[in-house]
Amino acid sequence: MKTRSLYVLTFATTLLFWGCGGTGGGQSVAGVEPDGSTTARLDADGDSASEDSNEDPENGASKPGDEIESMYTDISFDKCKKIEEELIDGVPYSSVYLCEGVGGYKLELPDVDLRQTVNIVYPDGKKHELRFGRVVSSSFSETGKKAEWRVVKENGKIRPVALIVRFIVSVADARPEDPPPDLSFLTVSKITVDLACVTDAVGPGKDQNVKARQLADSSASRPCRTKEVSIGDYIDGL
Repeated sequence: MKTRSLYVLTFATTLLFWGCGGTGGGQSVAGVEPDGSTTARLDADGDSASEDSNEDPENGASKPGDEIESMYTDISFDKCKKIEEELIDGVPYSSVYLCEGVGGYKLELPDVDLRQTVNIVYPDGKKHELRFGRVVSSSFSETGKKAEWRVVKENGKIRPVALIVRFIVSVADARPEDPPPDLSFLTVSKITVDLACVTDAVGPGKDQNVKARQLADSSASRPCRTKEVSIGDYIDGL
C-alpha cells in the first residue's frame, strides 16, 4: 500500500498533466479566465464552449429566454480559507476549506483521508453536500483548481443554475500490477431554489467540457445521482 507522501506526489504530477479544475477567489465571466485569457474550458484538451441551452425546468432554474453563461472561481486550497482541521499523530487527516463563489454562494472543500468533495453553501447559509465519494467514486481523489458556474443574470443579479467541478480519481488499486493513470471526471451539479446535488459525472473523452455544459444547462430536470461510476468501464481502455 503506498504511503501518503507518495500519493500526494502522484496527485501533484497528475494535476500538472490534466490542467484545470477549480475554486473560489477571483472570478471571470463567460469564458474569460482569471489570468485574462479567453479560453472557456476546465482543462487544456482543446474543447470550446458549447452553445447555450435554455431549458424550462421547475424550481428556480433557467427559463425560456435566459442566457446561460459561465463564471469561474478558484478552489485551490491556497486561495481559500481553512475553517477546520483534524490531526492524527501530528499529521493532517481531514480539513475543510471555504471558498468564495458567485451570487452570494460559497463552496466548502472537505478533505478526509485523501478523499475530497464539495459542499455548496447557499446565500442563506444552508449547506448542500454533493457527496462525490458516494455518487462518483470512493477511491482516493482530488478536486481540480477551478469551479465553473453556469449562471443567468436577472435584474442585474447573478443566479447560478449549475456547477461543474473536475474530480480526479486514483484507480491504481484496481490494477496494482500495472497501475493505470488517474481518471479525470467532470462532475455536474444542479442548483435550484431548495436543492443542489450531482446529476452527472462526465468521464474522460472527446468533447468532455462541451458535454458537461450541455448537461449542466438541463440539470434542473435531471435526477440526482445515487451510485458510484463504474470505474471498470474506463480502466479497460487505459
